[in-house]
Amino acid sequence: MPTKRTVLLTALLALLVAASGCSALQGGGTDGAAIAEQSNQAMQDVERYTFEMSMSMASDQSDQTIDLGGSGAINVAEQRMRMEMDVMGQSITQYIIGQTMYINQQGTWIQQDVPQDNIWEQQQLAQQQDILEQATVNFEGNTTIDGTDVYELSVDIDEEQVMEIISQQQGGALTEQLSLDDVTYTMYVAHDTKYLKRINADMSMSVQGQSVDADLEMTFQDYNGDISIELPPEAQNAQ
Repeated sequence: MPTKRTVLLTALLALLVAASGCSALQGGGTDGAAIAEQSNQAMQDVERYTFEMSMSMASDQSDQTIDLGGSGAINVAEQRMRMEMDVMGQSITQYIIGQTMYINQQGTWIQQDVPQDNIWEQQQLAQQQDILEQATVNFEGNTTIDGTDVYELSVDIDEEQVMEIISQQQGGALTEQLSLDDVTYTMYVAHDTKYLKRINADMSMSVQGQSVDADLEMTFQDYNGDISIELPPEAQNAQ
């Protein structure tokens, strides 16, 4: 039986995957809806991009905070992904090539089939568009991130649909132990390109009777840039 610590970490990673694609918006609000629609249209042609992320999760029954940081690149057209993560001081490198996942943990490469048949459709954000079709999107103002002028949008996300995505990605066993109580989601869209620049999500959930708070930040860049994702030779003989 998985420990509470394992479930917490699995929940963190699952929520990260569910939240990381939220870049195509449709919904209510006056200015927010217009900006969201422009961003939605601009993102339709995105096939390659890089990202950086950080996430932390804290439980009301423990003084320990689980921290995760990382970076990666995705090429949807070629069905390739690379991601490097640091989880509680442990380095993990992951590649997905087609429908095969390669993971290097503590110097050992392993491989397995990707559990989702439609992972690349999900990477194309189609599933996230479905989530946010019912969202209310409000314009909150203008700000600057890394020298880029951006719109700040607040998004009212449907928690039930987020849980549906987690169930599809991680299976029903996790969702039986996890309930998502509240999500506060903020999106930043570049003025010039209308591409997504950053998302911030604050999530409250219950995991095996524990109240858990999680904070996520992801920054996106290098849209349709010259991004090469090559599986390392040592990973080709992964067990």
